[in-house]
Amino acid sequence: IAFYQEAELNGEGSRLFYLWCNQDCLNVENWQQRDLGLGSGNGQEPDLALDAAGHPRISYANDEQGSVGYAWCDEACDTGNGQWKNETLEDGDVLYQDWPVAYPLHCDGGIWATLTPTLVFSPAGSPLLAYDAAYWARCWYDDTTDTYPPDSVMHMIKRAVRLLSFPQP
Repeated sequence: IAFYQEAELNGEGSRLFYLWCNQDCLNVENWQQRDLGLGSGNGQEPDLALDAAGHPRISYANDEQGSVGYAWCDEACDTGNGQWKNETLEDGDVLYQDWPVAYPLHCDGGIWATLTPTLVFSPAGSPLLAYDAAYWARCWYDDTTDTYPPDSVMHMIKRAVRLLSFPQP
């Protein structure tokens, strides 16, 4: 299981975990977990797929970087000694270059956010990762009929879908 634990009240959490059970999985004591070491805030919206050899592969979003990443393990994956690796596949800089965003004059600069990465494999075994990307900008509004100061609201300005095809790292 790929599991992203959101923030906890004590400031912990916001991390991606890989969970497994090798026998009698209805017994909670037989489940184990491994923090994939991506750091706080990275690993959101994970999607787990097994390659042809049964090795786990996980796509995920990094909210703080506006990026999508890929984690994989080829050795001892269902043990505490699993050899997990990861890399960022695309980040907000790539999105800015591919899709420069024109936003209304009452909005200032915004950010690209990556959402819902989905992982599958081609017939040849290469990973394919599709994800949504959305550009959000802060827009200012002023109701001239009242005495309240202007108000800002985040609005989605542009939405795109990306498909990445890449060789297994």
